[in-house]
Amino acid sequence: MNKASKLEAILSAWSDFVTLLDLNNAKVSGNEIKFNDVKLSENCVLIGRELFADLKRQVSEESNQEESVWVISFPRLYTDDGKGSSEYYPLFSLDITSILKGEYQENGWSLNSLELTEAGENLTTFLKLDEEQSEQLVTQEGLRRFLETTFGLNFETYEAWMNQVSIPGSYNIERKPYLFQYKVSNFQKNLKLDFKDIKLNHKNCLTSKSPADEYLFGEPQLPEHERIYMGAFPTHPPTESQLKAIKHAQTEPLTAVQGPPGSGKTTLILHIIAQQVVKRTLKLIETGKDENNLIVVSSTVNKAVDNVIEKLDEYFQEKSADNKSFYLKGGSKTNIKSPGAARDELKNAITNFLDKNSFDENLFNFLAEEIKRIKSGLTVRESKYLNLSRQRKADEAQKPQLREKIEQLESELESNNAAKRQSESRAAQLEPYTQLPVDNN
Repeated sequence: MNKASKLEAILSAWSDFVTLLDLNNAKVSGNEIKFNDVKLSENCVLIGRELFADLKRQVSEESNQEESVWVISFPRLYTDDGKGSSEYYPLFSLDITSILKGEYQENGWSLNSLELTEAGENLTTFLKLDEEQSEQLVTQEGLRRFLETTFGLNFETYEAWMNQVSIPGSYNIERKPYLFQYKVSNFQKNLKLDFKDIKLNHKNCLTSKSPADEYLFGEPQLPEHERIYMGAFPTHPPTESQLKAIKHAQTEPLTAVQGPPGSGKTTLILHIIAQQVVKRTLKLIETGKDENNLIVVSSTVNKAVDNVIEKLDEYFQEKSADNKSFYLKGGSKTNIKSPGAARDELKNAITNFLDKNSFDENLFNFLAEEIKRIKSGLTVRESKYLNLSRQRKADEAQKPQLREKIEQLESELESNNAAKRQSESRAAQLEPYTQLPVDNN
């Protein structure tokens, strides 16, 4: 399977999961359902011509903007507050969107051809299922198998099942089908739109070294330790582990960091933000060209994002008090729209901050040259360090050969010393014979 096919399979699985999330806790207001001109006839659903035309028009109009999903469920389980307000609780749903995109059929449509999604929490509540029983629900073998195994009933037609099924509890029940359009949360809706966009433009998403390509198909890479980094949040110097992540983020499109609370993840995010700001500043100074360094901090837990905002807010509030910077606190509607919050501060800045502060070209040029000087000094030091590091690596590479040569010379020296000692010993043994007379004839 090639990358494009793998990506499509992954996106389809995610899309199905998002759909399941939305339908799992389905609770539908009574004024949002359609039940007039909807009925079951044995194993088919019949929809009145006028209702079908109306729903078909809605699906056609909405499909141009976002995915529109209409479903059918039965029987009608609902609560009524006695004041004209009611809520319906589907046990399962069958997607009829494909029907509404097609042509009208007088004889209806077979329920067996529709995709099934169970409403897990409703089933758990009504049937008093525990977690293990919920996980064992048979949902992948079609509607008939699902109804037989879940409710323990044998039936000839779906209409017959609807008329004989018993649901424990105090809910009202009408043995009739109904239609409703399930509501997608803004997050799920935008996520689905993203999935659709990625499917259409997967070639751009899967370019080499892109974050998506690295996340799905890349191999984890170690950080390059011998790399200078530009920028760190001024309140805390990076720790060794944070340095690894900072350097990794300079060369790789995707950096994953994990750790328990208090391990420095929030501070690392601040360092990454500072690094991006410095990168933008250097490019502006060196080339005169600006670039967007938008940084999105998101989390499944609000507190994690709040931690970052609070740290930034604490630092920049001091700077703003000295009139050295202009800072707007965002992150939520409250921080943006509340009286005196970011929106009001921005309005005030247009009249106050900009009036009191003007662009100082001399100061700008001085700071630009100072930053260039600092960067140049760091670059020179980096170059020297890298040269020394390369020399050390070369020396380390030669070390085994030199050690072997030293051992060889030591062995030869030991052999020569042994021969010398042997010669000296022999000379000592022959010393007495040096006193004997010598016949010169």
